Amino acid sequence: MTLATALAAAAGTTNIVLKEHLGYAWTNQVVSYPFAAAQGQCAAGSLRLAGPKGPQPVQLTDVVFWPGSASVQSGRVAFLVEELQPLGTNTYSLEFADKPAEAAALSAALSITTNAGQAEVTLPRFGVRFPLGQATYDPPANPAEVLGPVAGLRLVDGTWFGGSRLYGPTPLTSWSARLVEAGPVVARAESVYTYADGNTLRVITQLNAADYAAQFDMHAAKDKPADGWEMLLATGIEITEGVKIQGMRYLAKEVPFTVDPASNAPILYLNPWPGDGWFPDSPAALRLKVAGRNTELHL
Repeated sequence: MTLATALAAAAGTTNIVLKEHLGYAWTNQVVSYPFAAAQGQCAAGSLRLAGPKGPQPVQLTDVVFWPGSASVQSGRVAFLVEELQPLGTNTYSLEFADKPAEAAALSAALSITTNAGQAEVTLPRFGVRFPLGQATYDPPANPAEVLGPVAGLRLVDGTWFGGSRLYGPTPLTSWSARLVEAGPVVARAESVYTYADGNTLRVITQLNAADYAAQFDMHAAKDKPADGWEMLLATGIEITEGVKIQGMRYLAKEVPFTVDPASNAPILYLNPWPGDGWFPDSPAALRLKVAGRNTELHL
């Protein structure tokens, strides 16, 4: 799936053409691409999008304003491609202007609620709760006393479970968490941790409309493997078995394993490049069976 026409930086209407080249049928895919406008041409709340089925949600993310104004200089335009047929073409019409339009309704495929200290983002088949706020610590705080980046996860049946926690020997001097993108197409939360040795850790979590998963990105100023955070999956549910995907491509194989619910040790360490069985205990993906439910967690 490729973007066949670039967005012209002029107020008014621009056609965006997506063409499928790989012979696959695509459904519910969020796409985004760079956007730029001359000063005074685009207000952040002015974008409107019409696709093959009519008007649909659109979102301008990563917005940069022209200095001293509310006029958009650059950003990324994100929207949901509900369906793109093999070798097919979809055309979208994007409108923007120098004044905001009426607020568009949020997509039913992405729901966001916030209250004091927490944000909740839910998709039809998944959800994540995030802590919100900030704190400074003098003297520096033990990592176990600082909120992790994830407060809970949601199964497809609505059950909330899990969470996260920080670990490591280095104390922290500050913590902050905020919702940096709030729909209707993309939700993104950012947690920033500052350590007493000057190191910083940023954890960015993104959920896309109509998706079934969350994506986690982490950025550390210094490589400090002893410090970090871990996801807690077995709080509120029971996991007793799973399958690790060992190797890649045609050499990939599924290897069942059991989980001790009483153990506090990590289930496995995921590896972004496991090779063809180079690291048998560090797969690129695994599936965990939730006891008593016809549900799996995929990582």
